Amino acid sequence: MQQTIYKSLILGLFISLFYTSVSAQDNLLTCPDSTFCVPSVDGMPRSKGIIIEYERVVDYGIKAKSSNSAIGDVEDGGIRANRQIQFVCRLPIYNKEHLKIAAGFRYFTEEFRFDNTEYPLFQSLEDRPLKSIGLSAYIVKSFRGNKFFLVKLGADLNGDYNQDIAPNSKFLRYSVVPLFGWKKNDQIAYGAGIAYSYVFGSPRVLPVVAYNNTFNRKWGLEMLLPASIRLRHNMSEKDIFYFTTKINGASYRISLENEAAFSEYDILDLKKSEIRVFGTYEREIYDFVWFGVNAGLRKNLSFDLTNSLTGGGETIIEGDVRRAFFFNISLFLVPPRKLLE
Repeated sequence: MQQTIYKSLILGLFISLFYTSVSAQDNLLTCPDSTFCVPSVDGMPRSKGIIIEYERVVDYGIKAKSSNSAIGDVEDGGIRANRQIQFVCRLPIYNKEHLKIAAGFRYFTEEFRFDNTEYPLFQSLEDRPLKSIGLSAYIVKSFRGNKFFLVKLGADLNGDYNQDIAPNSKFLRYSVVPLFGWKKNDQIAYGAGIAYSYVFGSPRVLPVVAYNNTFNRKWGLEMLLPASIRLRHNMSEKDIFYFTTKINGASYRISLENEAAFSEYDILDLKKSEIRVFGTYEREIYDFVWFGVNAGLRKNLSFDLTNSLTGGGETIIEGDVRRAFFFNISLFLVPPRKLLE
């Protein structure tokens, strides 16, 4: 009985995922004036519905300088390991030619292992993994002709909460990215909008420019500036390679009020961001099951502890994280190919 229910749920998931994928890849791609425009371009891979990722960075240096003499500085700190685990699930909840809505769930956890655990911040992070649990919504409004409107909404609980520390409103982070786009033809789509996000660690409102261009059967370019640039090489129907430059960022509420070194602060927020340059190889295992592996270099942009949830406030500790190599492996599910036939 349990196996039957499980299979039914999986089948329903794949049908839902591929119904959305089919709608985005049929003859509506041409976007004539009499039909609703679909934003995707030729050559883009099938959408990912469920993703499991594991990432590891080992043995890199970190310096820390504090404006508070009671906390002090550290010049020769080191991070023995930085481990990240992520689970993502996205499902369509409304699917019409003129309007598509999908919902997503994300769980992320990050752990650090430091060489110097006598420094107050390092000691606290060693004991408390950073977590992010959130929900997101994706809305695509298509217009007749070659225009479309996209918006992504997100709400996440970010911080070092655990069974002893219950998350509250101070852990909550919001993001919104609206974008208006145009479809030139089956190979080219572009758009512009704004983003309120934590891509640079602190919350900011930034202009956003999107551009997708499939040059031929093998090569394509996907850009969402200022966050990412990705060159795509479709090696075959079952093999895809990407070369990517990307900026990642996050803000985490840290609960250290009971620590003597931080007792004078009501709010502690860790703001971190980095730029990554890496290559990714994705390969089909069996139709709807794929795996991916990527490796590259990441360079720290910020690793600062502040007393403000926004971009202002005092920088209590300014961290300088040295560049490091990382590797990432993932397993993900896409809609079955037979539903596209």
